[in-house]
Amino acid sequence: ICMSENSASLTLTTSDSVATALTWYEGQLSAWKQEMSANYGGQEMRQYKQGKNSITLMVSGQGDQTSIVVTRTQE
Repeated sequence: ICMSENSASLTLTTSDSVATALTWYEGQLSAWKQEMSANYGGQEMRQYKQGKNSITLMVSGQGDQTSIVVTRTQE
């Protein structure tokens, strides 16, 4: 976990596929407004906003591991 004055970031690893991890997080963030969705060569990125808070979700796979980075920032 990395924290600063207005943001926090968490990096996780799972053996789940990128699609499975992404689907789970999208479900958890269903109450948030999705602002952006992009795929950068296999790395999925989503950005959500709720009030003054935003969450950036990056999910990528390498071999049999999926890396997940969740960053929450406050304006």
